[in-house]
Amino acid sequence: HESEFKRKDGSIGWWTVSAVKLNEDEYLGFVEDITDQKEADQALLESRTLFRNVANNSPVGIFRCNENGETTYVNPKYCEITNLSEKEALGQGWSKAVHPEDFDFVTKNWQKAHKNQSSSSAEYRFMHKDGKIVWVSGRAVPDIKDGELSGYVGTISDITERKRFELSIIESEATLQR
Repeated sequence: HESEFKRKDGSIGWWTVSAVKLNEDEYLGFVEDITDQKEADQALLESRTLFRNVANNSPVGIFRCNENGETTYVNPKYCEITNLSEKEALGQGWSKAVHPEDFDFVTKNWQKAHKNQSSSSAEYRFMHKDGKIVWVSGRAVPDIKDGELSGYVGTISDITERKRFELSIIESEATLQR
């Protein structure tokens, strides 16, 4: 049984009480202060809630992949930018949406970063099922736990409008030079 209790200093603590019946008239009881565990559980719940709120409302796509480079998490904005469902994006599914002309560049860039356990960043295109092209700026950083690579965490930002503007400037300069 868990119970809340008030300490002499006025702070609130938690304990667990358990008992075992030894015989008809005797019980063996244990009381354990579980305040630290309750506080840790509450902090974890608050951290998860904060992450979920930030990730679900982020203006950038967020992804996580395991140490083998397989995607294990994407947020709603990632799905919107890539036009992939969460299920389609997981594992290596995201790679099917990378523009065919950018695929080799993206995979070689990723493999190099993965081999060195370093950050990677690149600008490349996703091609939606309807043929629409979306330029992204992608970045992934190693997620190190206890000195070991546990995966990568990254973001993608839609830079399509910037790329269109850059292309229009290049075209304008070419026109002026004629």
